[in-house]
Amino acid sequence: MSLPNTLLAQSLNTLAIPYRFGPNTQAYAAVAEFFAEPEWPQYWIDSSAWSESLPQLKTDLSEMNALSEHDWREFFGVEQSLPVPLWASVYLDHEGLLNSESTSNMEAFLTRFGIEVDTGEREPVDHLGIQLMVMASLAQQQRLDVLQAFYREHVAIWVDKYFAACESFHREQELPEVIRAWLLLTQLSLDSLRAQRP
Repeated sequence: MSLPNTLLAQSLNTLAIPYRFGPNTQAYAAVAEFFAEPEWPQYWIDSSAWSESLPQLKTDLSEMNALSEHDWREFFGVEQSLPVPLWASVYLDHEGLLNSESTSNMEAFLTRFGIEVDTGEREPVDHLGIQLMVMASLAQQQRLDVLQAFYREHVAIWVDKYFAACESFHREQELPEVIRAWLLLTQLSLDSLRAQRP
C-alpha cells in the first residue's frame, strides 16, 4: 500500500512543527487548532492502522493549547541542553557528540539531491524536526524514492533510540501528556512510513 503524497507531506510537516516551534508561535497554534477537531484522523497518514491508539491520542492532542512554554522548552526546541536531545548524531556518535560524522553524512545527502535547508539558525541539520520537514518537502515534490532513501539512511537508524530515551526519561520524571502523545503520534506515523516499499 502506498500513502497519498499530499496527505504524507501534510502529516510530516505537521509532525515537525512542535519539535521546532513552541506554544507561543502561530505555527504551533495552527497545529493545536488542527488537533482540536475530532475529524483530524481523516487527514492523517494511515491512521486506520493504529485505531486502538486513536481515542487516547485524540483526547491528549486536543489539549495541545494547555502545554506551557516552559514544559515545551524542557523537551522540544533547539536548545542543545535538552534532557533527551533531538539530534541524530547524539545517538549515533560513540561519544554522543553533536555535529559528528552522521551530521556530515546527512549534509552530503542533502547536497547530492539538491535539498536546501535554511532554518535561520546555526545548528546541526540532523534535528528530528528538520528531518521531518525534509521528508515533507520530498513528499510534496513527489520524490518518494529520495524520501525513502533519506528515511532509511538518516532517520530510521536513530529515531527508535530517541523514543527509547524518552520512555526511559518518563520512568524517572513524568513527561506531560501532550508531549507523550506527540511522541506516540510521531512513532506511529513513522512506522507507517517504514512499512512502505522502498
